[in-house]
Order: sequence, then structure tokens, then C-alpha cells
Amino acid sequence: MTGLVWAMPVESLYQELTLPKPAPASVVAAAVTARMGIALLIKTLAVVGNRNSFEGDRDKLKTLTEAAQRESSKLAEVAEDDVTGAPERKRSEVPMNAALAAEAALVLCAEARAIATGSIAVDIEIAVLLLTAAHRSVLMCVGSNLRET
Repeated sequence: MTGLVWAMPVESLYQELTLPKPAPASVVAAAVTARMGIALLIKTLAVVGNRNSFEGDRDKLKTLTEAAQRESSKLAEVAEDDVTGAPERKRSEVPMNAALAAEAALVLCAEARAIATGSIAVDIEIAVLLLTAAHRSVLMCVGSNLRET
């Protein structure tokens, strides 16, 4: 795979995923999916915080956003590690790192549900769906990889 996962246009990543080679594959797809879920979470928090009618805790918004950004960074690293990392790390450590980041982001979404109101709240629900799918996917990868060893 030429270039970093995150420097590629989406279409190029899609094309790489279709090729008959070991990587990128499921863990990269799951990390990208989870990261898109986190992007929706961050967007929702920003929209809520920019509302004139928002009377909530702005420090809480900032804390949630910063935590979401940290988990997003972990997922970016996971995707790269899954392509370039050592095979023994790719078997369980790398996908488990993705699962942990997705799980942490799901906790952030649960906290954001109390803050997000109106039509933007659906973006939190979509983020939860994306993160849940990614979390389940990488756990399936770990299980499969461990059965093969």
C-alpha cells in the first residue's frame, strides 16, 4: 500500500480494500468507520456549543471534545499499524487497541446524549451505530486471529 491510510483519498482506500492482499483489511475498515463516528460526535458537540441557546457546561463540551480527539488519534494510529506493523502485533494488540478506542468513544457518546438536543442529536445515534459496528468488527478479528494461532 503506497502512502499513509489517512493521506489517501477515500476512493483510493476503497480500491486498496478490494485488492487480493492481506492489508489493508477489516481492522483498517473498522478503524476508519470508528473514526467517522467520532467525527460525528465532535461535530455534534461543536454545533451544540455554538448555539446561542446553549446554557450547559462549556467546560464539559471541551472535555468531551478533547477526549474524542484523543480516541480518534488512537484509531488513526491503529489503521497505520495494521498496515505497517509487525505481524505478531497485528494479530491481537492492534485490533484490541481499536476496540478499546471505539469503546471509549461509545462512553463519550453516552455522555454527549445528555447534551445534544434537537435535530443534531441524531448524529450522536449514528456515531453510536458506527462505533458499535467497528467495535464488534475488531473483536471478531481478534477472535479469528487467535483461533488461527
